[in-house]
Parts: sequence; C-alpha cells; structure tokens
Amino acid sequence: MEAACRAFRLLFRPKLAAERPRPRDLQADWFLRELLEGRDPAGSAEKPQMCRDWNEVIEDLRQRRYIRLTGGHSVLTAAGRKYIQDLLYRHGNELPAQEPWRVRVGPIGTGHNLVKDPGIWEELKKTERHVVGLDMEGSVIGMTAHVQEVPRMIVIKAVMDYADPSREHGFRSFAAQAAAEVLIGFLRERGDALRPAAPVGILSPNTWPPPSGADNPATLLNARYQRVPFFKAVRETEISLLEAWCGSKEPTGVRLFVGPGGVGKTRLMIHWTKLLRDRDWDAGFLSEQTSDEDQALLLRVVRPTFVVVDYAESRPGLERFLRQVAFRPAAAQTPLRIALVAREKADCWEALRKHDVEVARLLDGCPPQPLAPVPLQGPLRQEVFDHAFAAFAKARNRPTPAGTVDLEDERFGRMLYLHMAALAAVEGLSPAPDTLLKDILEHEQRF
Repeated sequence: MEAACRAFRLLFRPKLAAERPRPRDLQADWFLRELLEGRDPAGSAEKPQMCRDWNEVIEDLRQRRYIRLTGGHSVLTAAGRKYIQDLLYRHGNELPAQEPWRVRVGPIGTGHNLVKDPGIWEELKKTERHVVGLDMEGSVIGMTAHVQEVPRMIVIKAVMDYADPSREHGFRSFAAQAAAEVLIGFLRERGDALRPAAPVGILSPNTWPPPSGADNPATLLNARYQRVPFFKAVRETEISLLEAWCGSKEPTGVRLFVGPGGVGKTRLMIHWTKLLRDRDWDAGFLSEQTSDEDQALLLRVVRPTFVVVDYAESRPGLERFLRQVAFRPAAAQTPLRIALVAREKADCWEALRKHDVEVARLLDGCPPQPLAPVPLQGPLRQEVFDHAFAAFAKARNRPTPAGTVDLEDERFGRMLYLHMAALAAVEGLSPAPDTLLKDILEHEQRF
C-alpha cells in the first residue's frame, strides 16, 4: 500500500492532475448554486473550470427536473431549489469539495458481466464488504496468469463510474491514463514485489522455535533452535568468501563446504541465508521432500537464490538436481548459488564429478571450501566459550561465575565441543573433553 501511494505521488505529473475532470454531480451542484444566487452560469468566468461538460450537465439536470429551459435560459424548479439549498446547508453554505486523490489496495470483484446497478454495493456489503471495485478485464488477467502458471500478478484500475448507468462522470480517458501512471510508478518503485519467489515449502530457514519450557541439553545445543547467537568472528573468512561468491557475475555456481561434524557448518549456513533473505534473496535449505518438478521450478525463479543442500554426501537424488542446475538456460542472469554441505570431501565430490560431464564442469567452477576448526592460537576459543556460556546461563537462569577452562585439546576446535563445555560449566559438570560427551548425555537423560 505504501509503495503504491509513494509511486503515485512521485510519478503523477502536475499536468495530468490539472486535467482531472470534475465529477458531473459536482459540476451540476455548481450550476444550481449559480442559479440560486441569481447568476447566469453561461456567462460565468468559472464555467470552463467548474462545468466542462456543459451540455451533458444541462441535460442531466433537466431530466432530474431540477431546471427547465425557457427562452435560452435555465430556471430553477422547486425541486432543484430545495435540493441545492439542502446541500449547501449540510456543507456550511459551501459546495462539497472534490474527493482527494487516493490509491486503495484491496480485492476487486471481476467477471464477464457488465454491471449497471448502483445497488450492487449494498448487496456486496452483505457478503464481500472489503471489495473496493468492480471490473470485467481483471478476470482475463487472472485467468491468463493461472493458465500460464504466472506466480504473481497485479491489477490496477481507476474508478470512472459507480455502476450507475445514469451517472456517467466523464472519467474514461483520464481514468485509463491515471491507472497507467500508477502502474508504471508501482513497477519502478516495487517491481521486485512481482518477481516470483522460491516455491513455498522447497527452501526453509532450517530454524525452529524452541519448545516451550525446553532447556534440556539437546535443545540448547541444537543449532536450529539458535539458543546461542551466531558468533561472526569465528567465520569471518568463510563469510567474506560467501560475500564474494554471491556478488560475482557468474549466474550459476555450485560450491562444496566441507568439515567434520560439529565444526559449525549448519550454524554458518543458517546465519548466511538469513542475511541473504534480509537482502531480498530467496535463500534457505533445500527440503529432502522436494520432487524433480519442484526443483526445476526453483531454477526458473527470477529473484537471486541461494540453496543449501545439507548432508550432501547422503542426499538422495542430488545428482539429478545438479544435472538440472548444469543445464540451466544460458540466458538466465539471476544469481543462483548452490552450497553443498558435507562432512567429507573425497567420496562425495568425486562421485558427483564422475556422474556427468556437465555436472563435473559445474563443480570444477568453484573449489571446495573447508571449514577450519576454531584456532587454538589467540583468544578466539575462549571468546566462543564465554559467548556460549553467557547464552546458556541466561537460558537456564544460572549465575555466571568467573573462571577459565583448558581449551587446548584439539576437540575444542569444533564449535559443538566448545558449546558442550560451556553448557557443562553452567550445569556444574566437568568440561574435560574425555568425559564431556558422556556427561552431557547422562545429563540429558535426567530431563
């Protein structure tokens, strides 16, 4: 709604605003007031502005028996005098002002029948009170979009009458031009809103709201529940690589991200896809339940798209999907990035490369990216530990005593082990790496 109104204000030309017709009923009201106050409307200097449709207004007033023509002059009838006096009284002795410009967003009733019944609005209020307009052409646009499988469409129309065959307001030409101006302005302002998004259900953020009251270790340690906020400093190298990769000019790219379990691969991709969604990309994890047809539809979207295939080494049908990606039309210019996430490189990568020549060419375009352990040198491991400790202490409503933990063991190069050590410290358990996993599992059983 805001975008439509903003586009309307930005694009609407002053010249077109000056050409806006006065509705016939307002022209007629001016005509009657002139007669009431003893002035001849035909000789008024305001006539070109206030009563453009002179002949039509006179005929309309005559048929309504508000005036009669006598010797080339208009004379108020008793009915006309009563009407204009009542109107002026209701509006503080002023003529009603013309309605301001408005852009309204809402449902339009549309069909193949021309409606010439001013009572239609009262009928619609009984069942479809939110309808803001009626037309015939919108149904054709909607049906064409449905038949051609166009995922999004928009109808912009300007009101030129009120379904009343006796009240032609002379707006036809102006209304068509105004609707076109608003449409062009809307497309310039928010054309991205009509771009098809990734099909619903294919890409997901791979995050879940934590169960109410669940603060057991399995919930607290699961990256998908995001109980520990992403710690960017650990993955600055990978994020810089992702930024460059997504910003490159190549329309299509596939890259393998590989690292041992618990190193933080899923956590990184959850964070990165969220950043991209905030930039109007379609980004998320590819559901295992998608069909070949859904995946083909995913490749036809025109918004920038980032697809994460988690556990790529065991993903059924991955070869077929990559073959579809490899044969994406060369004319497709919208960025499409496929991130394969796996624990081991050799078997997964080589198997995919041997499957198809075109798939091999696609994979060879971007070298695999290993996710390194959290380095021992420097303060980073301790910072990750402290970051997780604070999050777990808050979730468990525990005090946060000062203290240090020996994090030199190579297992603490994995994000999961650092988080387990932080949780163990919060729970008063030993963070020693040899017994850490056993202690956490036993602690889980007590919940």
